[in-house]
Amino acid sequence: MTPPSISIQGRRIASDTPPYIVAELSANHNGSLAPREIPSALLFSIFTPRCFSGP
Repeated sequence: MTPPSISIQGRRIASDTPPYIVAELSANHNGSLAPREIPSALLFSIFTPRCFSGP
């Protein structure tokens, strides 16, 4: 029996497939980014300083 799965841009994701790795990119990494694996997708975090200073 095939385990339950989903598909993202034609890539099947299930318990019997290699992991789907999402790496987050943002300004809050102190200039250091050392991925151990090649990511399958990137998440871009975008914010403005106003988000932290309140209304």
